[in-house]
Amino acid sequence: MRKSRGKTEGSIAYLMDASLKKVGSKMQAWHGGELNGVSARNVMEESSEEFFNLLEKDFDANKHADCKLTKQDISEMLNNYKLMYTELGSCFSYLRQILPSEEDLVKLKDSIENARKL
Repeated sequence: MRKSRGKTEGSIAYLMDASLKKVGSKMQAWHGGELNGVSARNVMEESSEEFFNLLEKDFDANKHADCKLTKQDISEMLNNYKLMYTELGSCFSYLRQILPSEEDLVKLKDSIENARKL
């Protein structure tokens, strides 16, 4: 007998998966249910604002009755993740350059330091 798979509707995993699909990304089964490189870059570079706004709306609307997080708590937590993804997106952008300029290397270092602070 085969075990039923899937995510419980309203769970954090379900909400994240739904939000990722809305921005053209998805969790990959062959990556242990995690983001692969393409999907991670998509969230970091192109869709982070939209993705995190969707998550914030969905998390607030679907939180359990006994959840102690306020809408502000959720917003601040997701904003920190959004800032980290933005900084990491910048890092990967600079790292993909074949011959980065000195200015690009300085920006890379700044992005790494900013990500580390988050």
